[in-house]
Amino acid sequence: MNKKIAIPVEDNGNLNTHFGHSTLFEIFTVEDNKVVLSQKLVPPPHTPGAIPKWLVANHITDVIAGGIGEKATKILEHFGVNVHKGAGAGPAMKLAEAFINNSLELSDEDCRHDHHHDHHHHGHHHHHSEESNEFEDFRLHLHHRYQHGTR
Repeated sequence: MNKKIAIPVEDNGNLNTHFGHSTLFEIFTVEDNKVVLSQKLVPPPHTPGAIPKWLVANHITDVIAGGIGEKATKILEHFGVNVHKGAGAGPAMKLAEAFINNSLELSDEDCRHDHHHDHHHHGHHHHHSEESNEFEDFRLHLHHRYQHGTR
């Protein structure tokens, strides 16, 4: 199993239960069911869709999260990233190892609280065609970057 797993973490390396407000992600590169590389990366500022798109651009195959919003989940799944939500508290390395060993316990929790952001709300009344265009624009952006070697 070759995978690249992203887990939102606190500074101490434990799971940050709020995906969208995490200021740090631990990224585990897995080859032949073993973690071969662990990196902590700082995501872009929290704006709608920014973190999921950043994870896609970093070739993430799986996200392990506590709570994660519906839009983030949809974006990740649209680009083929597996979302494993409802992970319990604990060190990210232990969660990644449990995932690799098929013993990760998940509750199926969504992030359902009210979001209070500093940015302007546009009602989140997207029509499917609008959302598809947003995904398509991003997909074309990624394709262009890979074609021209600018990663």
